[in-house]
Amino acid sequence: MSKKGVFLRDHKLIMLGVLLLAFVVACSIVIPMRAQNNYSYFRYWLRYYPMEDRENPKYAYPEIINVVLGPKYAPTTTIRYIGEPSLKSYHNFLLAYLNITYNMKYDHPPQDIVIEASLNLTNISGTIIVKIIMVRPDGLKILGFKDKFVGPDTTPAIIHIFGSNFIDDLKKELLKHGYSSVALNISDVNAVRYLFMDPSSMKTLSGKYTISMSILFLGSIKGNVSNVVENYYVRILGKAHGLMGTDNLRRDVLVATSTALKGTLLTSVIVAVLSTTLGLFIGMYSAFSNSIGSKIMRALIDSFNTLPYVPLIAILLWATATGRMSTNLSYPAWMMGVIISLFMWSRPAKGISGLSRKLLGEPFIEATRCLGAGRAHIMVRHLLPNLLEYYISQIVLSLPRSVIVVVLIGALGISIGPNLGTYIAQVAGPEMFTVSAWWVMVPSIFYLGTLGVGIALISYDIEKRFRRTL
Repeated sequence: MSKKGVFLRDHKLIMLGVLLLAFVVACSIVIPMRAQNNYSYFRYWLRYYPMEDRENPKYAYPEIINVVLGPKYAPTTTIRYIGEPSLKSYHNFLLAYLNITYNMKYDHPPQDIVIEASLNLTNISGTIIVKIIMVRPDGLKILGFKDKFVGPDTTPAIIHIFGSNFIDDLKKELLKHGYSSVALNISDVNAVRYLFMDPSSMKTLSGKYTISMSILFLGSIKGNVSNVVENYYVRILGKAHGLMGTDNLRRDVLVATSTALKGTLLTSVIVAVLSTTLGLFIGMYSAFSNSIGSKIMRALIDSFNTLPYVPLIAILLWATATGRMSTNLSYPAWMMGVIISLFMWSRPAKGISGLSRKLLGEPFIEATRCLGAGRAHIMVRHLLPNLLEYYISQIVLSLPRSVIVVVLIGALGISIGPNLGTYIAQVAGPEMFTVSAWWVMVPSIFYLGTLGVGIALISYDIEKRFRRTL
């Protein structure tokens, strides 16, 4: 059998663990950078960017639920008008039409409906009247928008329509058709639900909804008006959204948790490397038994191994920051790595100290001492090269503890940038249990579980390798 085959046979667990870790790392870097950069900027996920269809619904189910249960929850979708408007000329004015059709075929209606349009008034001299009407499958016509614009104007006029704007006209239409009891119950909270509801059966009204924009030109027209509407679209904020749904801050759960995973991995690796490196030098120094400094180091190692470092880290972070305990404190990843490492170096230091004492009894080091070599020379030239493999293994073994500590610190409200702990603290509130938003926790649990299993498989093989050494 080849060397490669022997290695794969003897290290099956390590290979499987590496594959799991590679999968977790890949999940943390495939998310678009713009979404990652706006992880904590909550306005990014709302309607504060005109003409960009990034509005997300709140607590929307994963779209895969429609695959399992059938067409149950209306998904989030964007319908754009493509082409030029239909023009009709009359005696002394011109009328343009743009129609968008939405096919409603789900048991539960969308959370909201957003209509946006950008008007180019460069070639318009005079007044135009813009009207947007929604025509339901049962013939009810709901007026959503009506206003005047005056050209010429080089700045595009932006039209925003929210679901609540339909309330007054929706009430009028329902009263006109005899649904007085239903009309009186409409409010900002349930307006969109009634917009897609059959009042007679109180169920969702399936069929085609036509959203029509009409533009009446009352002034003189110079040049082409076919491009008067540069962007016209309808954004349906559904009850289902994306692969893993949305959370209480309207963030895409898959994007948010993958971004938080990236921050968790980065900080955890920094903690593992720094704490193990610190433990390496302290452990080597403590192995020399003929000095007071070595005895002090061994006492520190034993003391730090018994300390509950998570509460101590939280207290230290709070004490070094401005603000009160209830404030969400924020630290960069490198600073957090340094602070946590100051409490987590003792465990690798203890193992390195024991291995160093064993190496110091080897004949080649005794010979070096007889030749007058000092402590620093022995540490750099003899201990360090022989401890390098063990040092790397301790970094891997420190990762699980680092991840746990980083997540716990984040869950206490101490922000380390995007972090699974801070994300869980943000979403795991009473509202999540009230609406039964189980899906917001699934990716975090999955990532942590996969990461733990991957590291455990690698650690098992490493510990077996060094068990006899120590």
